[in-house]
Amino acid sequence: MRGWMKAVTMLPNGDFDKFEPFAPGVKMNSVIDMEVGPDGRLYLLEYGTGWFTENPDAGLARIDYIAGNRPPVVSAINVDKTSGLLPFAVKLTAEARDPEKGKLTYTWDLGNGTKKETTEPSLDYTYSTAGDYNISVEAKDDQGATGKSQVVPVYAGNEEPKVSVELTSGNKSFYLPGTPVHYAVDVKDNDTARIDPANLYVSVDYIQGFDKSGVPMGHQQGQAAVSGKQLTQTLDCKSCHKEADKSIGPAFLLVAQKYQADPKAAGYLAQKIIKGGSGVWGDVAMSAHPSLSQDDVNQIVTWILSLGNKAAVKKSLPQSGTITPPADTKPNAALVISASYTDKGGNNIKALTGKASTSLRSNTFTFKGHDKLPAGEGNFSSASVDLSGVHSIKLTCGWKVAPTKPIEFEAHLDSANGKLLGKDSVVLTNEKGTTSGGVATIVVAPTTDGGLHTVFLLYKAKEAISGRLMSLQFNAK
Repeated sequence: MRGWMKAVTMLPNGDFDKFEPFAPGVKMNSVIDMEVGPDGRLYLLEYGTGWFTENPDAGLARIDYIAGNRPPVVSAINVDKTSGLLPFAVKLTAEARDPEKGKLTYTWDLGNGTKKETTEPSLDYTYSTAGDYNISVEAKDDQGATGKSQVVPVYAGNEEPKVSVELTSGNKSFYLPGTPVHYAVDVKDNDTARIDPANLYVSVDYIQGFDKSGVPMGHQQGQAAVSGKQLTQTLDCKSCHKEADKSIGPAFLLVAQKYQADPKAAGYLAQKIIKGGSGVWGDVAMSAHPSLSQDDVNQIVTWILSLGNKAAVKKSLPQSGTITPPADTKPNAALVISASYTDKGGNNIKALTGKASTSLRSNTFTFKGHDKLPAGEGNFSSASVDLSGVHSIKLTCGWKVAPTKPIEFEAHLDSANGKLLGKDSVVLTNEKGTTSGGVATIVVAPTTDGGLHTVFLLYKAKEAISGRLMSLQFNAK
């Protein structure tokens, strides 16, 4: 459920009484469970707005009852840049409100021991020392109640490379199995005019329920094999460890071989890097790295463990090239091209990784039962469709009572009365009166302008029908 909730009241005998609005000012993202905790607070489990995917708005929420003056709510803190060369200037803005509409003041924690107070929800600040910094802001109302933001990490001393993935030709709406997809990756790195191909990782994945806010796991592993290595060369790791040769500390290859079969190795090594220690490889103590972000530590550990099984890491695709989706690709699987580039950083200047991805949806559009085909005639449409390379449209229908006479199907461009692309007349039958499917294939005239269109599909039945459209597929043949 998205939006506000309703509380149910019951009569003494257990019968339904009425619904009452509950917390109408609280926005929820598909609450799937709620319980009152032992502290008297209400805890809510939110699934998020998308189904069968990784939702950035999923989470555990808590509702507190607060009598009297309520504290300010800081809903967001924004930075104009998350990384940059020294001196690194950032502009910070906060989104905050006071329930009683009181005047707010702001205390900015800049992550370097410095705090700044402002009466406006913004601050300009310049970092002069390289490092990772966690920025947050606290808003205080005129009665002393406070609310704090989440933390936003920034890095001063290097600027993240800018990466983009472009589809250079072909269909821009979906991929067609067997038809090449042409792509090109562009990288802009402030460190050098020419990029190092060894630091670029490009991959393709076919993913059911792809969430564009995330990066496919296969690409994350391949990227870490590049970025993790670069991080060890720009941090103090290189002082004590080499990839394969002996040094003060063990070679990373030996570490990989020692822990390759341990399912808990990733977590153990991550904690070892953060907390340091000695005794496993001798008496020389390993320095702690408490300021390293968890993401950086994960990149390093993933690279180290990959040394024990390099064959398991997919090789990078070229910076530009062609991908041909196989004919046996699962219906509804999105084609995702991901690219990442890690710069070289510098002496105690952390290497940074820029990332980008682009996706093409499947050429099969599956419907969930909402597209019914009433008796007689009608039409339905599919918007924002690039018809480049499309030569036929296949419709799959399901029936309760299948027609015994031909049904006429027509495809039109941009309106129900638009240009006729093609038509088909077909008898769709079922077995023993049960639900079954029928298929109509409409051969269509080529559309080569590369623009996005709305495809209108008209049907006309000569008898009463009871069915629905189950899927729509655009094909190259």
